[in-house]
Amino acid sequence: MTGDPRGLRFDSGTPAFLDNDPVQRESCSFMIQTCELSPGPLFLSVYGHHTGYEAYGDTTFYQVPVHYTLWADFDVALSIQSGVSYSETVFEKQYQHYYIRADQVQQGSSLSVEITNIQHGLPQTIEAFVNYNYLAGNCPCYDHLYNCTGAVPCSGSSEIEALSDVDSVLNCCTIVVPASDFRPGVWYIAVLGVTEDYFSWTTPIGYTLTATVHDAPAFEPLILGQAWQGEVPQWNKTLEYVNFRLGAEAVPLNDLVFKATFVQNCDFMGKHDDTRDTLWMYINKGAPATEHLGGWVQKCKVDTTTQSYCTIVVPHCEWEGDDWFVAIQGKYSADFVGRFTLRASTDEVRDFQLTDGVSHYDRVSVGRYQHYFIETSAEEDQYLAIDLYTNQDQDYITAYLMHDQRAGDEPCFQHSSSCITQSCCTWQLHACDLEPGRYYISVYGSHDQFYDTSVEYTLTASHKPVTTLLFNGDPFTGHLKQVGDVQHYRFEVGSDLREGTFLLFEIDNVKHGAVTVYGQHGFLAGRCPCFIWEHTCTASEDPFGPAGAEWCEIRVPSCELEAGEYFFSVWAIESQSPDPPVFVTPIGYTIEINLITPVIVDPFVALGRDVANTEPFQFVANGRYNHYEFSVDDDDFENGHHVIVEITSVRDGALFVYYNQFVPGDEDPACHIAELCTSGLGAGTECYWQIPYCLARPLGTGNKHYITVEGRTGRIQASYNILIYKQGVPAYIRNDAFTLDNGLLQAPVG
Repeated sequence: MTGDPRGLRFDSGTPAFLDNDPVQRESCSFMIQTCELSPGPLFLSVYGHHTGYEAYGDTTFYQVPVHYTLWADFDVALSIQSGVSYSETVFEKQYQHYYIRADQVQQGSSLSVEITNIQHGLPQTIEAFVNYNYLAGNCPCYDHLYNCTGAVPCSGSSEIEALSDVDSVLNCCTIVVPASDFRPGVWYIAVLGVTEDYFSWTTPIGYTLTATVHDAPAFEPLILGQAWQGEVPQWNKTLEYVNFRLGAEAVPLNDLVFKATFVQNCDFMGKHDDTRDTLWMYINKGAPATEHLGGWVQKCKVDTTTQSYCTIVVPHCEWEGDDWFVAIQGKYSADFVGRFTLRASTDEVRDFQLTDGVSHYDRVSVGRYQHYFIETSAEEDQYLAIDLYTNQDQDYITAYLMHDQRAGDEPCFQHSSSCITQSCCTWQLHACDLEPGRYYISVYGSHDQFYDTSVEYTLTASHKPVTTLLFNGDPFTGHLKQVGDVQHYRFEVGSDLREGTFLLFEIDNVKHGAVTVYGQHGFLAGRCPCFIWEHTCTASEDPFGPAGAEWCEIRVPSCELEAGEYFFSVWAIESQSPDPPVFVTPIGYTIEINLITPVIVDPFVALGRDVANTEPFQFVANGRYNHYEFSVDDDDFENGHHVIVEITSVRDGALFVYYNQFVPGDEDPACHIAELCTSGLGAGTECYWQIPYCLARPLGTGNKHYITVEGRTGRIQASYNILIYKQGVPAYIRNDAFTLDNGLLQAPVG
C-alpha cells in the first residue's frame, strides 16, 4: 500500500467531459484481517521514492523528505443497540464489524439490518453480511448466513436460497433475519467497502447503519372450518407479516387445506391492479412462517392478473403435531389496505370401489385426490380397460395407476403409470400383465384451476374379452385410443379345408396414425414380452417407416394353412392427429379376413398338341389363383412323354406361373417346386414351357401335378388362354448299311 494517486478515475459520464487531473490522495490505509493475525511482533515499513515518482517527476522535490504520520490500531466489533442508527464510514476492501446481543427473545422475533444513505461510492458501493455467533464477512476469514446481493455463503449450505436477490448495492440495503431463523445469542454484522469514488472524493464511503430486533408478533389462532378476515400490512413499510398458528391436532387420513383470498378494490385510484401487487401465503412447521428458506415448507402467491386466491394442501402423510404456522405477506404499493380472508379445512382421504363396466362421474379440486379401485381375478381371457374422460373446457388433471395400494405422487403415494390431460387418459392392462388384487386409479386436481372450479370427469374400468371373433368375408371396424394400445382378433379355420385354400387378413383405411399387424396360428399374436408372431405388416395414413400406404395384408399360404384358430392383433405405433389435438382422436381402421377357396380346373391333357384342347378366356383376379391339375401314368413316364404348358393371349394384367406336386402351388417359395415363365408374363406376351422329364413322373394313385397361375392385376381381372399337353419322344430308324465312307470318297477335292 502506498500514498500515491491510484491512477486516473472517472465516472460513467460522456468521455468528452473527463477530468484528466485526478484528486491527489495524501493518505492510505489497509486492514489485516482476523485470520491473518498471529501472536508476535508486527512490522510495518515505509519506503520513500527517489525516482520514478509520478507525482513530482523523476526525483524527490529538492531532496526534501516526505513527511507522514503512521497510526496503527487493533479494532474489535462495535456493540450496537436495537433501533439505534449509526453514522459510519468504511474504506475500499476494508470491513467494519458490529454485533448486537439478543439474549432473551421470544419465538417469532426477527432481526432487520438496514444500511441506508450510502455516499461517496460507485456501484457496487458496499456489501453487508450477517452471521450468528461469529464475525460476519467473506471467505476465507469469515462466514455469513445473509448478505445484500446473494453471494454464495462460504459453507455452501442450503441457506443460500434465503439470501437477497439484489444484484448490486447503490445507496441502500436491507437484510432480514426471519423469525424462523432468529434465535437467542450474538448476531454479527459486517460492512465491506467495495468501490470508492476515487475520482470525486478522497473520503471513504459513508453510510447509516440501523439494526432492529423486532418483537414477536401476535399469533392469531386459526380454527378449522372458520374464516379469518383482516388486513395485511404493507411489507416494504413495516417488514411485518400477519401470523397464525393452527389450532388443531393432526387428523389421520385427512389432508390439511389452506386457502387465502386477496381483496382488490374497484376504485380508479389506489386499487390493487398493479402486476407487482401480490399477497403471499407461507406455511411452516415447528417455527413461525416467513418468506426465507427454512421459513416455509409450502408457499403460494396471489396476484391480480389471474384469480384472487391460492390454495396450499398439506398431505395427510406430512400433517402431524399441532405446531403449524401460517404467515400472510402483503407485497403491494397501492394506497388501499390489503384485505384478505384465510380459511383452514380438512379433506378426508377415501377410496371408492368401481363397478365393472359402469361409468362413474365425479369432480376433483385443486391439490386434492380422488381414489378409486377395481377388483380383478386376472383371468387369462380378459384384459382390463380403464378410460378417464374430463370436461375439456376445464383445467388439467393428473391420473395415476397402481396395483394393491393407493396411486398418486410423492410424498404419500406411488404409481406405476401416470397421465396428465385436459381431455382423456386410457390404460390397457394386458392379460399377461394383470395380477389378482386391486388396481387403484387416482385423479389429482392440478394447480391453477380457474376460480377453484372443480374439474368434472367420468371414469370407467372394464374387464373385456381379449379377442374378438371374426367371420369370413365380414368387414369389421376398430379403433385404438393411444400409442401402445392393441386389439386382438380370432378366426376359426375348419378341418374341411380344400387343397389350395389360403387365408388373407387385410387392414385398410387406417386414419390418424400408424398400426402394425401381427398374426400366428394357435396363440395370441403380438410383440414381446407377452406375445410372439409369425406374420406382420405395417400400415399408416402418412408415410411412416416401412409403411407407405394406409393398408396392408397378411397372407397365410396354402401350404402353411392348417385347421384351428388363427390370431391377429392390431397395435397402435404412432398417433398422427393434430398436435396438440383439440380433441383426442383415436386411430381408426377397417379389417377383413377371407378364407380364399381355390379355383381348380381339370383340363384335357392329351398326347400331342391339339389347339382344340385349349382352355380359352381364363380369368384371374389380383392376388388370386387358378389351378390346373393333371396326372402322369406309368406309360407316359416309360415312353418319355414331356409335359408342355402354353400360355397365350395375356390381357389386362400380369401373370406368374408355378408348378407343384400333390397340392396346388402358391407364390410363397415354400409352396411351389418351380416357377415357370421366369419373371412372369405381361400383357401381350406368351409363354411356352416344358416341365422337366424328371419332374413329370407318376405320383401314385389319386395324386396330381398342378400348374398354378397367379394374377397381378390391380382392380381388374386378367385373361389368358392355356394349353397343357404331353409331347412324345421323336423316333429314329436304325440303318446298318448307312455309312459316311462313300460320301467322303465321292466328295470333290479341294
